[in-house]
Amino acid sequence: MKFTPVLLFAASLASVSSTAIPDPQTLECGELGRMSIKPGDLPPSVHISDVRTCRDHPETTSINKRKHADTPALFKRECNGSGKKKGCSKNGYCWKECGGGHQWCWIALAEGWGPWKTCSNDGQCGSSDACAKGDCKDCGCSC
Repeated sequence: MKFTPVLLFAASLASVSSTAIPDPQTLECGELGRMSIKPGDLPPSVHISDVRTCRDHPETTSINKRKHADTPALFKRECNGSGKKKGCSKNGYCWKECGGGHQWCWIALAEGWGPWKTCSNDGQCGSSDACAKGDCKDCGCSC
């Protein structure tokens, strides 16, 4: 008679342990997604620990687009019409013109593989800073 409750208890533990536990980094990034980079993809000067955890730029999430529907065209990934070659966004992220035709990119540290470069004014963003690299939709130079 004691065997049945013990068996049921063991079965319930087995079902709990087989439930997938979400990866904390996946939860941290949410809609931004996680970077998927192998060490061989990186230049020799960038260590895998330098790579940002979250793939896409915080200003391009659907929540941010709804929250800032009246922002300038720059944040809708249209060509840069601001007349500036580089700058600090309203939310404190660096960007710069690159390529031709007023294309632009978000700037990231660690040669473009690291965290998004933050700022409080345009002077903190450099024309020689690296455009973001990786498997993100916000990486590279475009409009």
